[in-house]
Amino acid sequence: MTEKTYVEIGKVADYFGISVSTTRKWLHEGHIPRETYIKAGDTYRFNVEAIEKALTSRKELNSRDSEKPTELSDR
Repeated sequence: MTEKTYVEIGKVADYFGISVSTTRKWLHEGHIPRETYIKAGDTYRFNVEAIEKALTSRKELNSRDSEKPTELSDR
């Protein structure tokens, strides 16, 4: 069984090279998926590995969607 490591918001910000306020913004806007963190009261702990995986897969999906040819509607 693999053990998940959870860290404070500052460690997430440092890992991604962003500010803590940007990390909070990503959290509240849903860019950081719910399954990648634990919330107890006002305290959050994050699994950086899971966040990176989620953001990477989301980026790959977005790039695949942008590669699809756009269809012209019939007039």
